[in-house]
Parts: sequence; C-alpha cells; structure tokens
Amino acid sequence: MAVSINELSDLVQRSDKIIKHIKTHIFSPDGQKRFDKVFKIGEASSLIGRHPATIRDAEKQGIFSAIRADASNARGFTLSEINKARRHFNTMPRLEADEEPAVLAVQNFKGGVGKTSIAVHLSQWLAIRGFRVLLIDLDSQASATTLFGYTPDMDIDADDTLLPFFEGEQRTMHYAIRDTMIENLSLIPANLQLYNAEYMVAANHAKRAIYSYLPEGIENIKKDFEVIIIDPPPALGMLSINALVAATSLL
Repeated sequence: MAVSINELSDLVQRSDKIIKHIKTHIFSPDGQKRFDKVFKIGEASSLIGRHPATIRDAEKQGIFSAIRADASNARGFTLSEINKARRHFNTMPRLEADEEPAVLAVQNFKGGVGKTSIAVHLSQWLAIRGFRVLLIDLDSQASATTLFGYTPDMDIDADDTLLPFFEGEQRTMHYAIRDTMIENLSLIPANLQLYNAEYMVAANHAKRAIYSYLPEGIENIKKDFEVIIIDPPPALGMLSINALVAATSLL
C-alpha cells in the first residue's frame, strides 16, 4: 500500500500529540519529570555526615526543616533540605583548589549493554551525595536525555546539543548546560541531529585535530563540577574518540 508524504506528515503530527498527552499525564501537573524522594532521618544522617541527634537540633533551630515522609507520619528531608544541612555543617564534597574533576567516559562499542543506564544512575547517585555532576549526552540516540524526562526531537533542538560547539558556532559548552530535576546534577542533552557532528569533525580534520574538541570544551567548564560523566555513542566514531581522549577514567 502506497503512503503519500502528506499522510506521513499527518501521522507524525498525530503521534507528537499522543506523546505530549502521555508525557503530561505521567509527569503531571506540568509535564516535567521530578525528583520527590524524601529521605528519612537515617538516610539523611548518612548523606549529611552528622548524627541524627545533631540534625534534629539544627532542625529545631530552623536551619532546615523536615516534611512528612509517608502515611505513617514519619518525617524526612528533601534533597534540597539535605544540601542546606550540608552547607551548614560544611560537609558538602568539594574539590581543593589544586584538584581536578574526574572525567569519566562510560564507553562500549555495542549498544544495549547498559552503557547509558550506568552513566545516568551513576550521575544521579553522585549528585544525591552532594557532588556537582555534569552528564554529557554525546549519543545521538539521546537515551540519557530521555531518562531525564525529555522527548529529544520534540523538546531538544539542535542548538541545545553540542552540535553548534562541534561546528564552531559556539566557543565553549556553557550554552548547552541545563539543570535537571536533581539538585547538583546538570545535563548537556542530545538529539538525532547531533549525529551530524560526526561528519563535521571529520570534514575539518585538516584544520583541527579530530580528538581536540571535547577535551578543550571540558577545560573551560570543569571548574564548576567535581565529576563529569560522558555517555558516548556505541561506536568508534569521531565523538567517541573525543570522549576517550577527554576522559581521565574509562568504564
């Protein structure tokens, strides 16, 4: 059965509406993914690095506040309140002036083996523990971006990805960094158009080393983070080579 371009276009538009409806329903009330976990006093004590009694004393002083955690009337703390406590007790993990952030590439040249799941969960785990983390989605499949509640080719434009940086239109990567629903965790998103960077980097090899883009980009932003995690494509292409050269650790 033949299908016209107009019919395909109509199908795409209807599919977009369905996706938006589902997203709004799942991430109600505003269609945005949230992190609403409440940590009970034992968890909070471990995350803050202080005894529960010390935390309760500070709460009584109004330095931070607990909320009702569940139907049992147990009280707990949001991540925002835990970070207030960390700042009060000076237990927020921060690098010394002469220390460099860890740059970790989670790389595998085969898809479907948990690469993105590891990158996303590790970045969230570290951010919950107070580290300032940047997750760079360098994979045009944009699975990491999707796990943060975005529909990549609807919510993310090419200009929101690192494509303008690889094309030379942006001199640093600051423009692409955005907050996520987890405090201390930032994301550089991706979408399908990021794949064009593979060709742009290769085409400019006579003017610039193919492996130099991401290392130079990270150099300009690294002071803002303790950990930078890269989720590269599952192939040995231009972007993966950049990730491998930029990384100080490889998983």
